[in-house]
Amino acid sequence: MQQAPCARRLPRLRPDDGQTLIELAAGLTVLFMILLAIFKFGLAYYHKVSLNDAVRVAARTASICRTALAGSTNAQTAGDNAANGLTITWTIKDTSRSGASFASVPCTVVQQGDTLTVTGTHPESISILGVYSINPTLSSTETVIAE
Repeated sequence: MQQAPCARRLPRLRPDDGQTLIELAAGLTVLFMILLAIFKFGLAYYHKVSLNDAVRVAARTASICRTALAGSTNAQTAGDNAANGLTITWTIKDTSRSGASFASVPCTVVQQGDTLTVTGTHPESISILGVYSINPTLSSTETVIAE
């Protein structure tokens, strides 16, 4: 029986032809995990920068809450508005007088010259494909003097 002129024979596979495919799959898996780790740690850094900014805004609002510049916004609300969606636990202390702690600074309590310490914490979770997981708590503190 004669073969048709356009038919070709497929090359025979050698026993080590699948090795390249296995090495490529292993290498790409490691590369993908490294890229995912870079992305996750970059996101955690973005959250830290957002937390720092939110605490700065809250501290500034707490320092001017006695003046008309603050309007009706309290420090916690101002910080939450600047937090880019982060869940922040606030601690605001008036360290000038007995170290009283407030969830939000009542402007009637703050006096000019008081030292206020504003702390914000955010629980972060970094998990890379369930293989590597850490749960740090991001924290930022600002100290201001009430105007």
